[in-house]
Parts: sequence; C-alpha cells; structure tokens
Amino acid sequence: MKIIKHTQLRFTEGKSDKVYEIDLCQLSDKNEYFVNFRYGRFGANLREGSKTAEPVELEKAEDIFNSLLVSKLNKGYLDTQQTSVLSSASDLTVQKTTTIEVGVDPRHEVILNYIDSPPKHWPLNRIIWRAGLLNISASANKIIKLIGTQDVMLDYSITWTLARCADASHESTLESLAKHKDVKIQRVALDGLLRLDSIGNKTERFQTIYDQLSKKAQVAMDNNDTQTLVELVNFNKETTYLQLLYSLALQSTCCYDAITQIINNIRVNKQNVFKPIRHILKLSELRNDHKMFALITLKIESADLSNWKEPLKQGSRVYLRKRSQRTVRKYGEIASTHFVNLAFEILLSIKDGEGNAKSKIENKQYVRQTRQYEVTSTSYFGEFSKYLAFNYILHKHSDLTNISPSAKVWSSHSEEVEQNRNEAFPELWDQQPDKLLLLLLQSKCGQIHDFAIKAVTANTEFCQSIALDSLLSLLKSPFKQTQLFAFELLKALFENDKHKEVILYAFINTQCDYIHLYTCEWIESNVAKFKKFTKAPIFLLQSKSQTLRQYFIDKFDFFEFSDKEKSDFFVSFIQSILTLKEKRIALIMPDVFTLLSLHFSNYLYVMPTNIIDNFYNSHIEILQIIAVKLTVANKQFNTILTAERYAMIERSNLPEMKGLLIDIFGLQDKSILLKEAGKLVMLWRTDNSFCRDAAFKIIQTLSIDSESFSNDVFQLLFPDLFLAEIYESSHQHLTAVFTQVLQTSLQALDTDTIWRLLSAKSNAANTISQFCINNNQTINFSVKQYAILANHKLVNIRNHSIEYYKNNVTVIKQSQIDGLRILNSKWDHVIDFALEYFKTEFQDADWNCQLLVSLCDNNNEKIQKMGRDLILKFFKQKDGPEYLSKLSQHPSKNVQLFSTQFLNDFASNNPEKIISLKWFFMTVLSSVYKARVSKNRVMSFLMTESIKSKRIAVFSADIFAHHSVTINTMDLEKYIDAMVQIKNTYPDVDVPIELPTIKIKPIKLTEKHHAV
Repeated sequence: MKIIKHTQLRFTEGKSDKVYEIDLCQLSDKNEYFVNFRYGRFGANLREGSKTAEPVELEKAEDIFNSLLVSKLNKGYLDTQQTSVLSSASDLTVQKTTTIEVGVDPRHEVILNYIDSPPKHWPLNRIIWRAGLLNISASANKIIKLIGTQDVMLDYSITWTLARCADASHESTLESLAKHKDVKIQRVALDGLLRLDSIGNKTERFQTIYDQLSKKAQVAMDNNDTQTLVELVNFNKETTYLQLLYSLALQSTCCYDAITQIINNIRVNKQNVFKPIRHILKLSELRNDHKMFALITLKIESADLSNWKEPLKQGSRVYLRKRSQRTVRKYGEIASTHFVNLAFEILLSIKDGEGNAKSKIENKQYVRQTRQYEVTSTSYFGEFSKYLAFNYILHKHSDLTNISPSAKVWSSHSEEVEQNRNEAFPELWDQQPDKLLLLLLQSKCGQIHDFAIKAVTANTEFCQSIALDSLLSLLKSPFKQTQLFAFELLKALFENDKHKEVILYAFINTQCDYIHLYTCEWIESNVAKFKKFTKAPIFLLQSKSQTLRQYFIDKFDFFEFSDKEKSDFFVSFIQSILTLKEKRIALIMPDVFTLLSLHFSNYLYVMPTNIIDNFYNSHIEILQIIAVKLTVANKQFNTILTAERYAMIERSNLPEMKGLLIDIFGLQDKSILLKEAGKLVMLWRTDNSFCRDAAFKIIQTLSIDSESFSNDVFQLLFPDLFLAEIYESSHQHLTAVFTQVLQTSLQALDTDTIWRLLSAKSNAANTISQFCINNNQTINFSVKQYAILANHKLVNIRNHSIEYYKNNVTVIKQSQIDGLRILNSKWDHVIDFALEYFKTEFQDADWNCQLLVSLCDNNNEKIQKMGRDLILKFFKQKDGPEYLSKLSQHPSKNVQLFSTQFLNDFASNNPEKIISLKWFFMTVLSSVYKARVSKNRVMSFLMTESIKSKRIAVFSADIFAHHSVTINTMDLEKYIDAMVQIKNTYPDVDVPIELPTIKIKPIKLTEKHHAV
C-alpha cells in the first residue's frame, strides 16, 4: 500500500491543542484507494479511522479526501505542512488533481475543482459563494460560463462573487447582469461595477444613480448637508432611497454619514424598512464594509421581539442573527484579516446600558427524600446574552458561557469573570494587537475591556511599545480595569524616570483611588523630586480626588516650602483658577479656601487688586463668588468693593453670595448695620445654614444694643409666623429668633394678638403663643376661650387650660355653659379631667335641667353616662316632663332606654303628651336585635294606656300596624297580639287584621246519649 497524499492539520485555541491527519492510500497497483484519518490531542496517541469501508476509485477517493480536508479547515484547523504528494504521479493511470504549490491556500484549489465537479454534499451556489468569500479571483472565468444555466439563486451567487473578485476584464459580464430580470441581481452587479476603479464610465454610473434622487436630496448632497438627507427619508413612499444613498456612499462621505444616522434611528422591523436594510447588509458584506455590517447587526440583535409581523417574520430575524455570527466565524476559519476588522466593529457598536436587564433561571429537580424541589444549577443571562455575534467573538472557548441548544441566546453557569482567554480565534487577534488597543481606547462596554486587556496583555512586546499618549488616554478610561492596566505600564516608565512629570500629572488627574494612594506614597518618599515639578502642587489642589486634595492640605507643612515657593505657588494657583471649568471650581473651592485660610491668610490680605478684578470680570458666577471672598480677606476691602459690585452681590440669588453679603455686613460699622434690619432679615430667610447663622448672630448682637432695631426686626418677622414653611425647618429657625432674640417684644404682646397666634394653623405661631402664655402674666382669656384651648393640638396649651379650670372654679361656675365646652375636646386626657372635675366641683345648685340634658346630648358616651348619672343624682320632680321631652329625641339607644324610665311618671294618663312622643315610640320599636328592654317598656306602656283611652288605642294600633308590615318579623306576634287585644276592647277600632268567627257544629244525639 502506498500513501499518495498526506495532510497534517492542527487546531490550537485556548486550552485546545488537537491534530487531525488524513491519508489517501493506493492498494498495491490496482485502481483501488482508501481514505484514512487519525485524530487526538497533540503529543498523545491518536485514534484511527477510515472514510472508506471498501476500496474506491481514485476520483471518488479524492472527493472524499478533499471534502474531509475542507470540513476540518472550516472548523478552524490549520494545515501545518501543506498537502504534499508523497508518491510519483506517474504511477497513476488517471490524475485529475492539480499539484498544489507551496504557499497556496489548499482551499482555493479544492473550491476551484468543486466548481468543475461539485460534490453531492455541497450545492454549487454555496461553492461559488465561498469562492467569493475567499476572494478567489481565479474562479471568475469559470463561474461566468455558468450564468443562466440553473436557477436565480445560482446567478445571484455568481453575481455576488464576481462583484467581489472580478476585475475590469469582466465589466461586460457585470453590465449584462445589471440588466438581469431579478432586482437583487441588478443591485449587486451595479455595486460591483461601481467598485471597479479602472472603469472609465464610473462617473456616468454615479450620475445615473444621482439623477434618481429628488431635487432636495441632490442639493443636500451637493452641499454636504447630512441632516437634510436624513430628514428626507420616507420609507412609506421611497423604499429605494436608502439603497441609492448607500450606492452613492462609495463616492460621498456625506451619504455614508446620512445612512448611518438613518439606520441608527429607525426600527428595522417596520414595514418597508426591513427589505432595504437587509439589502444593505448584504452589500456591506460584499464591500467588506464592516462598520455598516456591525451597525445593522446591532439593530437586528436589539430589535423588539414582540413586533415582528408579516412579512417580517421572526424567522427572518433569527436567520440574520445567525448569519452575522456565521459570517464572523467564516472569516475566522479562513484566517482572514477581515475577521478582526469585522469583530472590532461589532464589539465597538456595543455599549453598556443599551442591552436587556440581567436575569437568571434556576434549574430545579424534585428530590423524593426531602419532597422538595432543589436547585441543581443556575443559568445567568447577561445584559447582552441575546447578541449572538458579540458573544461568539468573546466567549467561543469559554468553560462557563455557552450558547443555548436553540442557538438563540448565550448564558453563563457562574457570575465570575474568567481569567483565561476565551475569545474566538485568539491567534488572529494576536496578529493585530493594535485593534485590541483601539477597543480599549474607544469601547464603552465593560465586557469588551475585560477581553481586550487579557488579549493585549498576552502580547508583551506590543504592550511595551504602546505610545505614551495612548497609555495616558487609557488612564482616563471610565473602566477601572483599563485604568489599572495602563497604570502598571506607566508605573514601569515612571519608576525608570521616563516622562516622569507628565506621568505624575496623569496619576494625579485619574479617578482611581488605588493610583491616588500610590501617588501619595511616592510624593511622601520623594519630596525633593516632587517640589521640582512646579505645577504638581497646583495639580494636587485642583484634582477631582478628595483624597489628594486633603493629603496636600494635611501635608503642606511637611513639604517645607520656602517663602518664595509659597508665594509663587499662591500667585500661580490663584491665576490658574481662572482657566478651570465651572464644575471643577465648584468641586475644589471648599478645600482651596481651607488651605488659603490656614497657610495663606497673609497673602490674601495683600493680594494685588488687579488679580481680584479678573475674577469680578468673569461671567462665571462661581468666579464672582471667589472674587467677593478675596475682597473680604483683602486689606483694601473698601476700595475694591465698589457700589456697582455691592449691587451685584445684592442682586444675586446664590446662597453662597448671600453668605458673603453677611461677611460684608460684618465688616461694616454698627451705626450702618442698625439701619439695615430689612436686609439682614432677608439674608436670614435664605435656606443656607452659614448665611442664616451669620445673620442670626448679627441680629442678636444688634438687638441687645438697640431696642429700636429689635422692634424693627420683630415687625418684619412677625407675619412669617402665620405663613407656611419657606424651606424645611424654617419654622424651627423662626421660633429660635423670637424666643432667643426677641423675647422682650413677645412679652409686650396683648391678649388678642396671642389669641391670634394660638388660633393659627402654623406650628411656629402656636409655639410662640405657648412661649407667650408661659412668660406673659397679663393674659386675660375668657372661660369660653380656655375651653377652646383645651382642644388645642399642643399638649402644653391644653394643660394650661386645665390648670386654669383647677385654679378658677368659681369663675367656671359663673359661666357654666361656656365652662362645659371643655367637654367638646377630642383629647382623652382632657375629657377624663373634665368628667372628674364636674363630678367633684359642681353640686346640686350648680346644675339645672338644661345643663344636664346638654351632657346627655354629647356624642361622647362617657359624657352621656355622666349626664344620666347626674340627672338621677340631682333629679327634681318638676323637671321630669322636660327630661322626657328632650331626652326622648336623642338617637342614642342608651339615652332612649334612660328616657323610658320617665314614661309612667310623666306621660301616663296624658294623651296629648303621649301623642307628642310618637317619634320616640316609632324609633324605639324600629330597632332590630337591639334595645329589647326599651321596646318592652314602650309596648307595655302603650297597651296600658290603650286600655284606658280609646284615643290612645287608635294611636297605638296605628303604630303597631305600621311596624307589623315594615319591621323585622321577629316582633310580629307581639304586634298582632296587641292589635287583637285593642280590637277586642274597642271593636270599632280599625286594625289590619280580621278576627275569625268560630262556628259550633251541633252534635246529633243518639239513643245512647238520651239514655245517659
């Protein structure tokens, strides 16, 4: 047996290192051949197999050999020694294969052979498409002969491959295809013609496309007006507009930018949108326009899953998602440089925060022993788990992250970040590490930064060659891992005294705490070197890091600056503030003035006025605030603070400026301040603690010295007591001013004003009224007012009312009606006091029928009970009829029951009185499941009186008849019995019942009876 062909393939990605060997063997001298293979891990014993169970002819064997070779190459295997001829071809009777030269991709030869003799397992149109993907220019002449021999799909594949591989010699063929009956073929052929630079009539072709645009679009294109081109798109009317722009984009940057904006802003699943987008996707693949391909891929991946309707079926989206992933994979399998370029654009299009919400699914299994479902594993779905191409590029060889069986989503078995490289085709990335660096510089996705750092770190030589500017840009990255990656490379340069000053400033300006700590440690160990960098102290104090600013303030004395160094630093820093952005100034100013007040107060005192003038002249408000602060600290305060600048400070609504106005007030004479009560009150009202506290101190000092000033402030602030809070806790601050500064004015308030404060809804007014009550001995409220105060929301005021009652029993008795108003309070402790108070302090002479009835009329049951108890305690016979008349009108069941006690004594034998109580009787008898005793008393009383008087009998019969029809039937028997009794007593009284007449049947006597 002779080995005719032998191929050794190897696959190395991540942890995988596999080999695959293929042999084509001849059986002795016969025309019989075998195809054998071996495979396994590199360096280990290989497992053997055969693709031919029986010997086959050479042609068949070569097809099998080539098919197996191509399938392995497509899976990422690389030919380590190129397919070689190990035996003389002269021994073969038939030889159709072409000897493959060293350095020629074996795939090209296989595909060219397949175009002539396509195998059964691979359709011809797919073979031709693959020839275009591999840019096999030699295929052009072969496939031209096949145009029109089969279906439209074959012609489409031929056109696509010609558009990628053809040269000027195939212009006529492309022109004929541009007139094909199928529109898709026409567009692809036209795109191929436009890409052939050698064609002389290229300008004419672009003009033809240009003429198809509307006049407005042509004008916009001529003027490079991208925005107008974007606004002119209308998918409902012009479905070809996007395709025309993309064709013109080969010549016009303006058109390309317009189409990019349009695709960014549209929904690809809308009617009349999907088809042109799909066409552009294919053309972008044809042109190797990776940026456009990535953009459309992202739009399709991120499209709303719920809105894909006819004719845009969900299957179309799934197909295109998988196609994008397959395109990336195919480029990688043929080791094309386009793989990295396309992968770069796809990754760059992904941004954090634009994906789906993270989620997880717990896979559970029922356990019989515990009779519960237990979690066996958890699948984590990241923000971009549905982005197929993205995950394929990053996680193809991951042990934790895998694609689902449906091939529609990627999930992870853990939330841990893998430390090893898991990306697809790492060897291709290693060939273009500059793309990894660009990802770190431009990407806004944390996962991509994780991948790029691992990949670029593996290229040590490249890392060491990264330019300083790039490293400094990486140090500013918003991703901490990228900052630390750049930091390690910069630290090596820094410690080798390369670019030391620039790198130090970069370390200071970064946002990473770890780098800040390193910077502080280096400064402390290298003070002399640090001081040589004259801008370094300024950068420290201007840093965004609170840690660095505080470190510089705390360690200022440690640096031992000379007087000249301090002076130079002071002038340089003050002037540098003018160059900073407003946000940075606002951030650092508290620390800046802390440092200046601690170490530079003497410099502030003598600062040149021209520097302060620069701050005043700025349009930035915060710089104007600094100007005022510098003015206050300067010895030439009165000269610098002109009337115009003072007016500017007064007009400002900034809290900081109001606080500075207080500082300015503090520098003025008391004689001037005593006339500025209004301005001080205005400053005190601001929601600024510093400003308010400063104004409070000035008001307090001036009020002690001047009663007139105190009265002015009192008159200005008094109306505020009745208003709602102007800011949180403003009432608390307001009461503090009155009780701590304006006590004298409060003690002079009259009773009516204090009553206004008590009656106000404002908490501040109530609090001040309480202060007045406790400190004003001239208050003279009436009994009615004290009774009202017993219902006040402040407990101290309620207690004050109670004390008044205790100490003025005689006065309360003299105003009994007003005194009893205390019982209207809603507070339990007041009610309890009042009940005990009236029981013990009021005697028989203090009560009358009207007062007692008013107690029973109260809605509070405790007070009702007290009223009933007092009526029984101080009952007078003469008041009985009045009690019955008034209490019988009360809706309370308890009071009604109490009223029934007076019926026999004060209504019996009095028909007029009885009839006047009809409402009372009706109400009591209407009770259902309640007032049983009251009902029995009323029924008994009415029946007794009905026997005495026919008038009352008619009156009672009417009540009983009404209740027997309309009220619960549980008392029906009693009403009927009562009416029967009335009917028997007074037969002519009309009642709604009919008494049966009992007829006695005579008994027929027999002889037996006679005998008896």
